[in-house]
Amino acid sequence: MKTARVTFADGNTLTTQINGTEAEIRAYYLGKKFQFGDTEENPSDKLVEAVNVEFLKSYTYEFEGRRTGAIGRFYKTSETIEAFNPQEAADELRRKYEHIRFLHDTEKAQVKQPNQNPEK
Repeated sequence: MKTARVTFADGNTLTTQINGTEAEIRAYYLGKKFQFGDTEENPSDKLVEAVNVEFLKSYTYEFEGRRTGAIGRFYKTSETIEAFNPQEAADELRRKYEHIRFLHDTEKAQVKQPNQNPEK
């Protein structure tokens, strides 16, 4: 099962978990219209086309810096961020850390697979 974020032509997004390959999931959504009507905001039919599909991935970075708000020295750090795209991952990293330098990603993004058998 993959976590996907679908963007529609009107700017709305839908985040969902769905089974299938990335190609199958894209084929299911892209170019097709989905019903967003029958609400107080849109009391009649409102069919909106899906225009983009992104998948939750893990981005791992190595860098030197410190946690936001901390004082003192800088540390060599490795951090894994889950996000739908590299820009969102970088934004999240900047929210958590400051004075980031020597930043590089350690590997290509890996598709996030939810834990199928969570420990009890």
